[in-house]
Amino acid sequence: MKNPLDVLYLETGDCPICKKVHFFKPRFLCESCESKLENKVIHRCEECSSPLANHHHQRCVPCREDRDDGFDLKGFAAFYYDRDTRVLIHELKFKKKPNLGRCMGKYLAREAFKNGQEKWILKSDYMVPVPLYPADLKKRGYNQSEKLAQGVLDECEARGYSGVRVEARSLVKSRKTLHQRDLNREERQTNVKKAFHLENEGLFYAKNILLIDDVRTTGATLKECSKLFYECGASEVAYLAFAYRGVTARR
Repeated sequence: MKNPLDVLYLETGDCPICKKVHFFKPRFLCESCESKLENKVIHRCEECSSPLANHHHQRCVPCREDRDDGFDLKGFAAFYYDRDTRVLIHELKFKKKPNLGRCMGKYLAREAFKNGQEKWILKSDYMVPVPLYPADLKKRGYNQSEKLAQGVLDECEARGYSGVRVEARSLVKSRKTLHQRDLNREERQTNVKKAFHLENEGLFYAKNILLIDDVRTTGATLKECSKLFYECGASEVAYLAFAYRGVTARR
């Protein structure tokens, strides 16, 4: 006879944010945390729609600062990197919960639709997850950004949109890099320079590409990846990120 708990306690287990145990419901977040996440009042950059921590500013730090690289990074980040989103990303990356990524990808897509930023999804030909270094991928067992992309695709299909494909094999991380979180803006750019390469370049000629990542900070990784697609003739490259982690403006 089966243990009753085997029936009641689903594989999703407890809510990763509040640790409340789920009974009878095949979901990752409890109703309270899901509602809180989807109903956050988020002040957004008037230029790129990134979440802002400081309500006194109308634009995020990257958009306020003068850019000397002439590179316009287009796209959308759904949530600010706060306690709740930090917990979700940590659980996804380090607690062997690949399906949590698909759930988070659905929230990402819903925020894009809610904020009028679904254009980046619907006009893209390929969604391309930012890749992990092969040794890191082997250790984790999956790429968290690929799981997010699959969740975005799930939400689009649930809304009746089709035609977008996930291409997770062509963009390759060919060099091990330092953790970006401990580096300043200039160090981040140097850290990821020439760390990626693109295979099947002809696949992306005259196509619209949507990069998918878990966290955007300065955008150094996204820019480095974007340049590869533009070099092979892509029409447009944009990004979707689950969270935006604020940076301090340079003095």
